[in-house]
Amino acid sequence: MDGKDFEFVSSVQRGGWPKRYVARRLREGQTPRCGLLRECRRVLKPGGGLVVVTPKIESLGHRIFRQSWRGLEPPRHLHFFPLRTLRVCSKRAGLRMETLRTTGRLARGIYPNSQLIRRDGRLRSESLENRGWLMRLERLAFQLSEYALSRLWKSIGEELVLIASKE
Repeated sequence: MDGKDFEFVSSVQRGGWPKRYVARRLREGQTPRCGLLRECRRVLKPGGGLVVVTPKIESLGHRIFRQSWRGLEPPRHLHFFPLRTLRVCSKRAGLRMETLRTTGRLARGIYPNSQLIRRDGRLRSESLENRGWLMRLERLAFQLSEYALSRLWKSIGEELVLIASKE
């Protein structure tokens, strides 16, 4: 992997070496599961930070909506990292893991979009705000439910968040 399988969209330069990277547009189908983390470690300056946020296949939304879950987003997401796999990959890449957790930050958007996919078989471009007060209430209830459940089951959130650094 040589950095051509993803696009670095921002970095903070310190002494000619990247201190922090944000990567997007990962062509996951062409990238080994742990390859991106190894490449990020390679290009980071010692002490540099890495933040990875990715949809979580073990989320509450996926459990409810299954093939209609908005987080699937084919063909954009071809690989999903269970929490355990992301932990193993970060260790194999030689990164120092500071945080690995789930978040329900996107739950309010995941819910109505997954409902539309279930109903119509696809996602339309209509605005979330134009779906009426009942949908806004359902969105909020789903997010609050996920937040409450995440206090009991740490792995319930819609996304995985990894914060790591190069030692």
